[in-house]
Amino acid sequence: MKTIAHFMSFAAFMVLSGCLYLTALPQQAQAASDTSSFQKGRTSQSTRRITVKKGDRLHVVINANTSDLTPSHRTFKYRIFKNGDAVKAAYAKNGHVTKTFSVKPGQYSVRAYDAQNKLLFSGGVSASDHPHFL
Repeated sequence: MKTIAHFMSFAAFMVLSGCLYLTALPQQAQAASDTSSFQKGRTSQSTRRITVKKGDRLHVVINANTSDLTPSHRTFKYRIFKNGDAVKAAYAKNGHVTKTFSVKPGQYSVRAYDAQNKLLFSGGVSASDHPHFL
């Protein structure tokens, strides 16, 4: 029982700290993945670059929240960057995005924008050959 309680405390910490993804992969697969969560900037929020290797897929999860951390359903724009250049732009109309992309190897990041810069974004981007967002 202590182990379950400890895991739940850790999971709650991860959610509150903006890391809304948990992995359920064998330890070797976990070590091979690369992840990054959102960092707030002046006009947008972005992840750091992660490395996507041959055979990996790019996993993107973005959740929009208001300043009091309640879920927002406002439309926001996001862009995927490869090696610093925008390669895809899309809108999320429900305040949430969970997508997996087949991409070529490279350095990838994601940037989320909201027209009034009032939303807080959580989630992030990761590279792995196994789906692993919850």
